[in-house]
Amino acid sequence: MRTTVWFLLWVCVCCIAPTCCWHDLDNSEYDCWPLHKPNEYNMIDCGGLEMAWIVRPPETVKTGEGFSVTYSVTAQDSFYHWAVKTTSSQTVPS
Repeated sequence: MRTTVWFLLWVCVCCIAPTCCWHDLDNSEYDCWPLHKPNEYNMIDCGGLEMAWIVRPPETVKTGEGFSVTYSVTAQDSFYHWAVKTTSSQTVPS
């Protein structure tokens, strides 16, 4: 059980968070997608996983110019309950 929760946290932080964080470059609500066949129509609730900018991107972003951002990821208690519930109803690749 504990291994499953840590695996889900790792998946969210390393796989889902990087894809979810580019969302209008503000602190608006983020969307999460399933691991299999994600598209614009099958967004899911992030289940208590909250992200916020610490170092925001520049106001103007140009093609070919690199920039760095920093954001925080906070997992509320509800995230762990959601992660366990979601895992029991889905197959997570190993």
